Amino acid sequence: MATIKIVALGGQAENGKNLYVIEVDEQIFVIDAGLKYPEETMLGIDKIVANFDYLVENKKRVRGIFLTHAHEDHIGALPSLLALHPFPIYGTKLTLAIVDDLLRQEKVKYTGRKQTINSQSLLKFGKNVTIRAFKTTHSIPDSVGIAVNTPDGAIVFTSDFVFDQSAGPRYATDLAALGAIGQQGVLALMQISRGVETPGYAANEQSFQKELVDTFDSWENRIVISAYATDIRRIQEIIDTAVEFGRKVFIAGVRAQRLIDISLKLGYLDMPTGTLVAAKDLTKYREQLVVIVAGNSGLPFNLLHRMSTRADKMIQIEETDLVVLATPPIPGTEVVAAQASDAIFKTGAKVISIDKKSLTTSVAAQEDLKMMINFMRPKYLYPTSGDYRHLVEHAELGTQVGIPYERAIIRDNGDFAVFKDSELVETNDYVLAEDVLIDGTVAGDVGSVVLRDREQLSQDGVVLVMVTVSKSKKKVVSGPEIVTRGFIYIKESQDLMDSMYELVNARLDECISEHGIEWSLLKQTIREGLGKYLFKQTKRRPMIIPVIMEVK
Repeated sequence: MATIKIVALGGQAENGKNLYVIEVDEQIFVIDAGLKYPEETMLGIDKIVANFDYLVENKKRVRGIFLTHAHEDHIGALPSLLALHPFPIYGTKLTLAIVDDLLRQEKVKYTGRKQTINSQSLLKFGKNVTIRAFKTTHSIPDSVGIAVNTPDGAIVFTSDFVFDQSAGPRYATDLAALGAIGQQGVLALMQISRGVETPGYAANEQSFQKELVDTFDSWENRIVISAYATDIRRIQEIIDTAVEFGRKVFIAGVRAQRLIDISLKLGYLDMPTGTLVAAKDLTKYREQLVVIVAGNSGLPFNLLHRMSTRADKMIQIEETDLVVLATPPIPGTEVVAAQASDAIFKTGAKVISIDKKSLTTSVAAQEDLKMMINFMRPKYLYPTSGDYRHLVEHAELGTQVGIPYERAIIRDNGDFAVFKDSELVETNDYVLAEDVLIDGTVAGDVGSVVLRDREQLSQDGVVLVMVTVSKSKKKVVSGPEIVTRGFIYIKESQDLMDSMYELVNARLDECISEHGIEWSLLKQTIREGLGKYLFKQTKRRPMIIPVIMEVK
């Protein structure tokens, strides 16, 4: 018997940032380390990762990070985590190759141990824990689930998956492995919940393929089609269709070019020699070209916007082009997607938006989830990775296939689920699991105060008040000088500027007396007095920054 603990440092009641910790007695096993993309209001933030303090504090107990697949919501936080400590990492061949590329781009020198795993791998840790991966169907090859086998049964993390009977060898689920794991006994099944509201099965690739063929068959000029860079399966389908119609292919997007190069080199993507066009030959093959505009998050839309506004040096969308939008916006990118769509329509190009029903989400829908539960027959169901309502609906779905609602484990980030003698026990244990905001390559220095300041600057601007004060003479020797940026147009607001000068001078007189300068009040009175006055006059709250310089 063992004491088993499960805690999410990211992924619960949110979309992305997947990072799950499984503890078996004194050993810690980490599954995935993903990022989350910021919302539009999080100005200047590039990505969001989990708080890694718990892992760093317990680094001697961590046996490794086990990666399920190479999407950024599952591996994107690795550069930030591995920069803190070189934890061992385990992943499939393609996943580790993409991780290597990611670490190079982020300039992280990783000195730890990497081990390639596959569905035949069986890793032993200590006397009572083994770990195996099992192959699943997802939009990127080499995707796996992870089973942590303990004396009390397995803890199984399925990650993103679908059941697709038409999937080829690179993508087909290892059904025999699922059955074997279920036969050995599963204590807790951790399933991703984002697709729980979708009825039926998620897989619908043949519908997309048919739309693609019909689209190519009806158009003679250049075709521009969007894709997510890590959706290798869909990119393969686009390439196959282009080859079928005798077209050449150009990949737009630096990240996508690197991922496709990796996939081609390792044999996970097929493309006949001569299909891929270099930038120098774009004009030569223009009419027979298929341009795949690919990237992560909102990047396909950003690239399409640049192409539509003639800001891109290589590709400019023309009225003779057909633009196929095959990338439904992910949460947080809806605004940039709409802006890109408007810009495309302004070019006069023909636009086709692929019906969402034809686009496989690669996230398990209701019947997928129920089938996996039937394969595993777990004692407990642990819904993961989705909004809180998704977790609850997932628990309710489990009751349809024999998992009582009271055996569904619904937890927030940081809340432990603890098992002793194969039973879930009550606990108040938790760890800090707050978001860490990353601005550029700097992590941890951007909090709610900084975000609030950025929002204020973007909406109401800034007012600088600069004054030079003589300490010995106890008077102002220069200024005040007032500078505004993003607040008012000075030439048309001279009366307001004159009133601002009068108010600042009055505040200076209050704080500077023959007995000395009250520094503690000087900045505060200028900031508060000017702030109240400007809001009364303009109904805006610019950031007010007093700059007081002292001379002898």
